[in-house]
Amino acid sequence: MSLHTISIKHGVEGPKHDPWAYTDYTFTKGNQYMTLHRGLGTRLTSTYYDSVWADGAVVTEGELVKKFEEWVGMDIDRFEKVHDRLHPHFDDPMGNPSDFI
Repeated sequence: MSLHTISIKHGVEGPKHDPWAYTDYTFTKGNQYMTLHRGLGTRLTSTYYDSVWADGAVVTEGELVKKFEEWVGMDIDRFEKVHDRLHPHFDDPMGNPSDFI
């Protein structure tokens, strides 16, 4: 039986004076993984699939998202819903802890 994991990471990239938000969607099947990076640019990194074509073809964001969704077996919206269900976020009823430090 292979273990499957999903994760979503948010961050910023680019220069400090003009940062861009990004989201990394990572799905792991056993010892293989695929990460879809959506931000300043869109790219796939994977042990399963190489997003850089040898012939130098231009690959659209839509094609990369489709490849990710095919390998994962669900679309991005479903991926986010599953992630949120597995990793719920609870707001602290006392507010932001940094307000008290």
